[in-house]
Amino acid sequence: MRTSLLLPDVPGLRLDAVTTNDQRLYLTMTATQPTASCPICATMSARIHSRYQRTVADVSWVGVIVQVHMRVCRFFCANPTGQRTIFAERLGPIMRACARRTERLTTQVQHIAVRLSAESAAILSPRLFSALLNGVIHSSSDGQKFETDHPTVKAQYSPKHFGLGKGVVSATLVANHVPVHAELISAHDHERQWVFDLLMGNPTDIQPTIHSTDTHVANQVNFALLNVFGFTFAPRYANIQEKMRTALYGFRHPKHYGAEALFRPVRKRNTALIISPWGEILRIFGSLARKTTTQNVLISKLSSAKRRNRTLLALWEYDHIYRSKHLLGYVDSPQMRQNVQRALNRGEQ
Repeated sequence: MRTSLLLPDVPGLRLDAVTTNDQRLYLTMTATQPTASCPICATMSARIHSRYQRTVADVSWVGVIVQVHMRVCRFFCANPTGQRTIFAERLGPIMRACARRTERLTTQVQHIAVRLSAESAAILSPRLFSALLNGVIHSSSDGQKFETDHPTVKAQYSPKHFGLGKGVVSATLVANHVPVHAELISAHDHERQWVFDLLMGNPTDIQPTIHSTDTHVANQVNFALLNVFGFTFAPRYANIQEKMRTALYGFRHPKHYGAEALFRPVRKRNTALIISPWGEILRIFGSLARKTTTQNVLISKLSSAKRRNRTLLALWEYDHIYRSKHLLGYVDSPQMRQNVQRALNRGEQ
C-alpha cells in the first residue's frame, strides 16, 4: 500500500502496518530519514540518540477514526556550541512538534470552527450537549501552539514549540466537543492565569458548571476563584499520590485523624489568615465580577508583590479548602476521574 494514499507523500516515511477494529483504523509508521536538522541552530546531524513513538489523530477514512503511531528519532545536535544537545526530528507537512493531530486534521477542524459558531453548532447538534452529570455541562481548556508567519504583538520565541520562529498560544474553552470561547495569549504567559477569564468571557448560552484542565493549569487560586463564581474546578492530576501527601489540608490538627487514616492532612487550615484580610478579598471578587480587571492581571500583580503579601496568602489558604475537597472526591470516585478524563479528551480531539 502506498503511504501517499493515507498521509502526504513525504520522503523518508515508511508504512509498516495497518490494523483495524470496529471503530478505528491504526497506522504504524516509521520515519527513516538518516539525518535531521536541529530546530534551534539548523545544523544537520546523523547521530541518532534514540527512537520514540508519537500517537496522533488523523482525518477519518470512510467514516472510520484514524490513529497514527509514528516512530521517530531523537538526534544528537552536531553543533558543540548549540543550545540543545538532543532534539527530535521534525516531520514537516505531516505534523508539528508536540502536536496531537496531523496538519490536515488541524486544518479541517479550523475550517469547521470558522464556519460554525458555537450557537449554530448547539442548534444543529444538540446531542453534543448531552448531560454528563445530571444535566451538568463539563468543559475543559487547553492551549494550542501556532507558529506565526509575521511578527505580532503577542508572538514570542519558544524553541520548544516553534524552533527558530515565533508563535502564539490559543487558550480554548471546549464544552462537549464545541469550542465556545478562546483567548490569544503569548507563548510566555501561563495558561493557569487565563482559566477564570475564559469561563467568565464565554459569550454563548452554553455555560459549563464543571471545568477541567491538566495538572500544570491548577495554580494556587483557581479553586477559590471559580467556586465563588459558581464553577467547580476539577483538574486532572498526573501524580495524585504526591498531591495527597503534600496538598491536603484539614480543619483539625493531623493528630486528630489517627494513625490508621488513609490520608492525613499536611496541617490544620489557618482560618484566621483568611478572615483577617477578608475585606480585600471581597474587593478582588467584586473587581473580577464587574470585569474591571482580569485574572491574568490580578495574579501577576499579587505575585509580583513581596512574598508575605497577606492578601495573596489568604487567597492561597482559602483555595486549600476547595482543593482538598476536590482531592478527596477525585480519589474516592472512579466516576469523577472518568468524567474529568473524558472532558480533557474532548478538548484534545
